[in-house]
Amino acid sequence: DSFVAAHPDVVITNEHHYYENTGEMTTEMLLGAFDSDVFYISNSYDYRSIMEKGYLLDLSGSEIIQNAIENLYPVYADQCVMDGKIYAVPTMGQLHYKSINTDRLAEAGMGDMEIPDTFPEFLDFVEAWNKHMRDDPGDIGLMGTEFWIDEADFNRIGGHTYYLVEYLLDNHILQKSFAGEPLRFNEPGMVELLERCYELGHELDLNEPSPWLANKYIMIGSSLRFSSDDSSAILYLRLNEDQPKLIEVYLGLVAVNARTAHDENVATSQRHLDRVKSALAKENLSAADRYELEEELKRREEDLQEQIAREDNKWVVTQEELDAYRSFTDSLYVPMPGVFHPNEAEQAKTFEQLRARFVFGQMTAEELVSELDRIAQMIERENM
Repeated sequence: DSFVAAHPDVVITNEHHYYENTGEMTTEMLLGAFDSDVFYISNSYDYRSIMEKGYLLDLSGSEIIQNAIENLYPVYADQCVMDGKIYAVPTMGQLHYKSINTDRLAEAGMGDMEIPDTFPEFLDFVEAWNKHMRDDPGDIGLMGTEFWIDEADFNRIGGHTYYLVEYLLDNHILQKSFAGEPLRFNEPGMVELLERCYELGHELDLNEPSPWLANKYIMIGSSLRFSSDDSSAILYLRLNEDQPKLIEVYLGLVAVNARTAHDENVATSQRHLDRVKSALAKENLSAADRYELEEELKRREEDLQEQIAREDNKWVVTQEELDAYRSFTDSLYVPMPGVFHPNEAEQAKTFEQLRARFVFGQMTAEELVSELDRIAQMIERENM
């Protein structure tokens, strides 16, 4: 309100326009049709290429922004800087990883199992779980209802086989992106891993209690924040021990349109005034209104002191959570959209269709990797 009062000529809007992909966004920027001054962008779009094209304002002149970027972990700071210039400020990060609840694993009678840190070891783990479920079935499931879909959808997409294949291909794509290598699938061991996913997934469908009957499950499919829970062990699904352990980060940034007319002169926002104290400062208050406000002020001050005194309310992130987070910051990686990214609708649809054909036995593993390679190479040539 203060900013609007001081700058009545500035139009502020919260309208959101969804762009299908990076190309749509940069086209509007090129044509001058992108009308946002300050806007949010995530790594669902290739914001590195947007920086390279000169569509974002250089924010390096702000001492506040410089200090903020300098205090970030390198994995985040690197996303904001190009050629020594700051083009964005991160506002949100979600960590996407899978984990095993070791307490529940022990409860299921498999506490002596080591937590896998490669995909082949993960499939060994699934194989051992299958045997355990055949010999000693119980009410604890491997995946449970973690995916928040109904049973009909679970069966429609191909059950456990779908998820095993998804884990394999998605982690392969992530590793290729990290290494900066062209996306290829027909590589040593891939066919064998796909075939094991197919076999073990179908066995899981037979041996597992229905995900909607299992009371508990040991595998958490997609965690969105770090945890200090000692019973939660991160599950790394790299294809071999030579590859790094990666945790995918979904990162949100705020940037400024390079064409904006309102950038370096944006006023610093004022601190919020205390509503009750401001109201009490008025001279024409009735006795009843003043009494009511004084009572409210007293309640709010008492509540504030109570909140300050509580140890667990002193921190947005507790020390234990911060320690847990710091323990794996070297694994964090922010990928840019690749060949089969969901934002590339047609390519993502083709990828999903091919994967489904394999899951339902309509094509072999050799045929799948061959076709995926063919399409990836074709798209790369088109983007040259």
